[in-house]
Amino acid sequence: MNASAGAAACCAGPDIVHNKTRAFKLCVAMKRILLSWSSGKDSAWSLHVLRQRREYDIAGLLTTFNEAADRVAMHAVRRELVEQQARQPVWRFGMSLCPGLVRTSSTNC
Repeated sequence: MNASAGAAACCAGPDIVHNKTRAFKLCVAMKRILLSWSSGKDSAWSLHVLRQRREYDIAGLLTTFNEAADRVAMHAVRRELVEQQARQPVWRFGMSLCPGLVRTSSTNC
């Protein structure tokens, strides 16, 4: 497979890339990361900006939940809603949700 064919295969999707050589470099250079996700507008904006830059492949959303309430530690959003956010096709093909639990007895909360 030549570089142009590799670029077309690597970047196939909703975004049309005209410079296949440049696209190939972007696809190869992307680093996989987890995005800290509080479920709010600032997290959504961060996700949007990171996807526009095409420097990172966002593998999942990292969210901390209060163990007793089963809600986002930062905004008290129900876990069920955050799971629905992670599955939305607008984010790509759905993302993994990587939950972290915070105990209510923790002294650093």
